[in-house]
Amino acid sequence: MRRRSAVATVYGQSTSQQSKRTAQQRQSYRSALEPFVRNPERFVATGEVVKYSEDFAFVRDKYPKALVHYLVIPRAARYTNIHPLDAFKDDTFFIKTSEAVEECKKLVICELSEKLGIEACNADRYVQAGVHACPSLSNLHVHVITTDNFSPSLKTKRHYNSFNTPFFVKFCDSAELRDRQSPASDNFRLQTESLLKQDLICWSCKSNYGNRFKEFKGHLASEYNSLKRI
Repeated sequence: MRRRSAVATVYGQSTSQQSKRTAQQRQSYRSALEPFVRNPERFVATGEVVKYSEDFAFVRDKYPKALVHYLVIPRAARYTNIHPLDAFKDDTFFIKTSEAVEECKKLVICELSEKLGIEACNADRYVQAGVHACPSLSNLHVHVITTDNFSPSLKTKRHYNSFNTPFFVKFCDSAELRDRQSPASDNFRLQTESLLKQDLICWSCKSNYGNRFKEFKGHLASEYNSLKRI
């Protein structure tokens, strides 16, 4: 009995330590953008930071969910840890961030144009900006991303639906940002999480692939090849 108790105690400690490590890793992931808020200049040489100012940093997403995927990260301490649907109710801050987003869009359009070999005027319609209704990272950020959804990092149905359902709140529409249900409400997370479980519907032709993600990825590749022929 004593031996079993000792084993159980050791196992209990191991499980506790493992849980602690998991929690630390989760917290580390959620704070992944903090260095770009504090010291964006350190990441220019690596190519992670494309441009920065006193107010914003333009960062390449580490795990892009499309051919071109940037983040516009406000650096103000006052806003960095506020939910986007709350932060952008501030008119002055929304306008200021909108200007930064438009500037970032120009960079994304230019890069997409070069990668696809198409005119910038054609590339413009394949760029969108928005925030996630339930962001996975703590620091406030706006996604500026191409609509092709063509990337090795797009690995799950959740990944796709997070940019192709109302879970992705378009930044161009201030009314949508303001009118969305408060993230503090009881059923907010349940409602938004359900959007990630919707059927896979092609962003271009609107074909419904249900839950057939592997097949859907092949279809996305075909749509991407069509873009290159524009």
